[in-house]
Amino acid sequence: MVLTPAYVPHWYSPQWYSRSGTDRTGMGRTRRDACSRHDKYSRRDKCSRTGWRAFYNSGMSFSSFDASTLSAMLDGVKTIAVVGFSPKPQRPSHGIARAMQLRGFRIIPVRPGISEGLGEKAYATLAELPASLHVDLVNVFRNGAEVMPVVDACIRLGLKKIWMQEGCINEEAAQKAHAAGMRVVMDRCIFRDYKKLGLDSLTPPTAPTAPTTVAPQT
Repeated sequence: MVLTPAYVPHWYSPQWYSRSGTDRTGMGRTRRDACSRHDKYSRRDKCSRTGWRAFYNSGMSFSSFDASTLSAMLDGVKTIAVVGFSPKPQRPSHGIARAMQLRGFRIIPVRPGISEGLGEKAYATLAELPASLHVDLVNVFRNGAEVMPVVDACIRLGLKKIWMQEGCINEEAAQKAHAAGMRVVMDRCIFRDYKKLGLDSLTPPTAPTAPTTVAPQT
């Protein structure tokens, strides 16, 4: 399935993220969220012994940011490694990655068992990324319990930014990434925030106009 500005699946619209069609919390999540089915995992991960202790001791949240902080997170990002990318177009990990690709980002799929995704070579793990490939941000579509190995790989590779998608929560892993100097966003949708920041555009850049020549007056 090829996405064009003329065809956008229903879950690309703001209504897919907010069933009420509005976001009363500004940059935050709505009370009725289409990803609320993941909340049972969120509560379980937050209330786990190690996860909750790390969150409580840290005194900070990795899911509540203002617009300027989120803009800084995306500033300078050109290449995104998508961990948990799905080759199935109906899956959010595929659709959101494709949406970001349509907006000019280079998407590197990271998933075992596939060789290609969205026209790019796929890699089984982050460790297999070639040294010549510069990744600006790692976008994670995984269960929270599977995030720690991803963070460890990011730290080993010297990657600077990690964005865990909505429903992907691991406070201990987020703290570890933060302590290692990484910028961390957790439990937020990168595409939704990209749109809310006013960065969303499918319009190609306008071609420069030719300079006009003014005839000398006689």
